[in-house]
Amino acid sequence: MIKSKQVLFVICMFVISLVLLVGLSIIYRKPLIVGIIVILLAVINLFPFVFYKPPVTKSKQEKCDAIIVLGYPATEDGKPSPIMRERVVKAVELFNKGHARYIICSGGSVYNKYAEADVMINFAKSLNVPDNCLIKEDKSINTYGNMINSIELMKKRNWSSAIVVTSPWHLRRSSYLLSKFHITYVVKGSNYPKEFSTLFIMAIYMFENYTMLKNKILFH
Repeated sequence: MIKSKQVLFVICMFVISLVLLVGLSIIYRKPLIVGIIVILLAVINLFPFVFYKPPVTKSKQEKCDAIIVLGYPATEDGKPSPIMRERVVKAVELFNKGHARYIICSGGSVYNKYAEADVMINFAKSLNVPDNCLIKEDKSINTYGNMINSIELMKKRNWSSAIVVTSPWHLRRSSYLLSKFHITYVVKGSNYPKEFSTLFIMAIYMFENYTMLKNKILFH
């Protein structure tokens, strides 16, 4: 019995891809090429479930020292992008429920001139989060940097537990990276942006699975 919605989602994604490729092979009569593509898709999409542990999404600990929001680029005019918006909304939801007293917004200026942390903090303020409950980490340029720099801020405050908020497709890799640090953590997924179609979300999952495969090969 499949318990994980993510596993079911990836299986459905692979089946749909397989059906499309079989259809193309019939139309263009190139079964060998299609077969190779099918094998590659299978390896990419099933690899994370074999070599990465399931994300830690539940904890006996009701409250943590902080909520860490992993950054994502803002729009070109400095507004929260759909992915960033949903991550911050989830963090604020957890904050309002009393799961932590502080939110660490983590992310530097990666793809444009706007620091992700600044945009996230401004958005969180617009959702009525007090300024003294928001902590900025604006040096990170990737997910691993988010972890290192945010946990460093936690250590300076003698904090040892965190809820890490990111997008659903990013939970497994984030949990894997967090396992390398000596903190108590749990990862929570934001909602899917309402602007994104199912096909686009499928493509994001596939790219994330490819990223996990690539990172495992390059960095073990």
